[in-house]
Amino acid sequence: MKLSLKGRFDYLPHPLVYYRIHDNNMSRDVNLILHESLEIVRLYKDEIKKRKIDVDKIIGSVYGSIVIILYNQNKKIKARYYMHLLKRYNSIKNIIIYFALKFNLSFIFSNKLKILFKRIY
Repeated sequence: MKLSLKGRFDYLPHPLVYYRIHDNNMSRDVNLILHESLEIVRLYKDEIKKRKIDVDKIIGSVYGSIVIILYNQNKKIKARYYMHLLKRYNSIKNIIIYFALKFNLSFIFSNKLKILFKRIY
């Protein structure tokens, strides 16, 4: 985050690092993701305001990601609990996630479409 305030980033077509995924990844803990994301928004609130960044868009993206994580962990009841927040923080990504859960379109959460979501959002 701090580096993004100092200068511009560029794109490289190949990975610089690899991320190992396992059952105990911290990124699977939705409470931690939510807490840390809101803490980052709190810490950088002055910079966010100065750059006129939409805080609701940031928070909405976090909730959308949480719903996908919970759904992929087979915690569908908990995912539906967070689902109502997607309507409050609407974006194209969250609308797709909301309707996919509403109409039980589980294929939406496949790995190929996750890559598409990252490019859209």
